Amino acid sequence: MTKVAIANLSRQAVEHSLPDHISLELRNLLVFSCHRVTSTRFVAMEYLNRLITSFPSLMCDPPLVYAILEVLTNLR
Repeated sequence: MTKVAIANLSRQAVEHSLPDHISLELRNLLVFSCHRVTSTRFVAMEYLNRLITSFPSLMCDPPLVYAILEVLTNLR
């Protein structure tokens, strides 16, 4: 299932037609990667890692970068 979703997103990334809501979903995964429940945290980190590894250009999304900075600030 995950491989199919990543394949679809890969096709959309090549066509520069990623959905607008992907930024919000990535921010949600980022927040869940700090969750207190281990299994939730693990799943979120796994998906986040796969997506950012597959699509490094997602790190150019300003709302995601700000969310990363906010999470790092809070964890500090």
